[in-house]
Amino acid sequence: MRHLIIKTLRVLGLYQTIKIPAHIISNFRELNETDTAKLNDFIRNCKADSSFGAAEMENTLLSRLHNFRSRHMFFLDSTIGLKNKKILEIGCGTGSSSIAMAEQGAQVFGLDLDDKSLLVVQERAKLYGLEDKITVKKGNATTVDQLYESDSFDAVIFFASIEHMTYDERIDSLKAAWKVLKKGGHLCILGTPNRLWFHDPHTALLPFYFWLPDEIAFKYSKFSTREDFNQLYLRDYEKTREEFARWGRGVSFHELELAIKPVGQLKVAGDLHSFERPKTFLQRLSYKFTDEYKFKRVLAKNGPANAHPGFYEYYLDIAITKD
Repeated sequence: MRHLIIKTLRVLGLYQTIKIPAHIISNFRELNETDTAKLNDFIRNCKADSSFGAAEMENTLLSRLHNFRSRHMFFLDSTIGLKNKKILEIGCGTGSSSIAMAEQGAQVFGLDLDDKSLLVVQERAKLYGLEDKITVKKGNATTVDQLYESDSFDAVIFFASIEHMTYDERIDSLKAAWKVLKKGGHLCILGTPNRLWFHDPHTALLPFYFWLPDEIAFKYSKFSTREDFNQLYLRDYEKTREEFARWGRGVSFHELELAIKPVGQLKVAGDLHSFERPKTFLQRLSYKFTDEYKFKRVLAKNGPANAHPGFYEYYLDIAITKD
């Protein structure tokens, strides 16, 4: 729905995306055709035993990197700074976001459990000439306080990863991430669907799906339009609970309250949606008539006192300062 609203506002000339500044664009690194082909072949070889389709291959090869650059990098650079920052990326996957941060001058430490994905990160870093900026390690997010020294990172970033964890993993990884942050450092949760919203844009693509108890949601998956997802209901729920959780069930401020402290006491440095929001009077006025704005008002009215509005956005894209 958010994308439809923005499209409508663009047509009316009432919405303009944030223009990425030259100092961010100037750091973008592009592969030539030969190196792109090398990376493509490397990914295919590493993922030969997986169900990678053409769309997922395109996302892994280039699209995710483009998306991170066009939205998150300007926000992160403006909000927490990237140059010369020591950043732990939890669930780095095949390294698209790692490249996007490293080319802006960050020292990125990628953590993931998948050996083949980590091999792709290393190959990608080599082809982009960023081997000295990206270091990877196999490990579980729940033990980062054991894998790394306390108070050692300027930022810990969950890029589209925490929603794929089980409940216990979410709480333990957030606690551990908070421990390895320096004072004044930032915990960033990015690209994560907010379970408070009435539509699931991420997993089932169904209305009110995030609000359902897990067992009902599992059975209700048969109504999803995703062919690789809508057969789950045929299986034994008790035997596939963990697999089901890893598809993604959304995240909200509740995990942060359980792992760190009450959400009203968290010091928020900024959120992507406020950062991108139209700035002119006419644009702001038109936005207030959208369903998106009205629903967020309802959430805020009924939420915890002093909670930052970023916790009520369609997606969680938020940077929290450790004070």
